[in-house]
Formats: sequence, structure tokens, C-alpha cells
Amino acid sequence: MKPFSSVEARTQEMMQRQDQRVRDVIEEEQKLRQFHAQPMPDMYLVDPFKKPHQDTTKAMPYSLRVDSRGQEKGKKLDEKL
Repeated sequence: MKPFSSVEARTQEMMQRQDQRVRDVIEEEQKLRQFHAQPMPDMYLVDPFKKPHQDTTKAMPYSLRVDSRGQEKGKKLDEKL
């Protein structure tokens, strides 16, 4: 019996696993390098020139505090005169 036979066998086994991992990584990289184009959209189903219609915004009435204060001051001024 050789003194380091179990270590050599384990080392050989580890080398085989490492080689298999390297081959797997290379295969995976080659798969990622392959070009896959997206299919063309079916132009008969979608009208590319039609734009969606958006409603215009509607103005809402608003009141400023400046206007109400100005009216009050105007009334007071008229009372004084």
C-alpha cells in the first residue's frame, strides 16, 4: 500500500470536478454570446400612426386672498371718504 494513495485519489477527483466546472462555465458563456432577435410586431393589428387622444385640461375657478383683501380695503376706503 502506498502512503499517500488516498490523497492522490482525492486530488485527482478534485481536479476532475474543477475541469467540469470550467467546461460548464465556458458552455454557459457560449450560450450567452448567441444572438436572439425579438420577433417583428404584427403591423396589421396595430396602427403605428394613430396617436392616443388626450383630453385637454379644464380650468377650475380659483380665488386669491389678495383679491378678497383688496375688496375689503376698498370698502373701508370708500367708507372713510
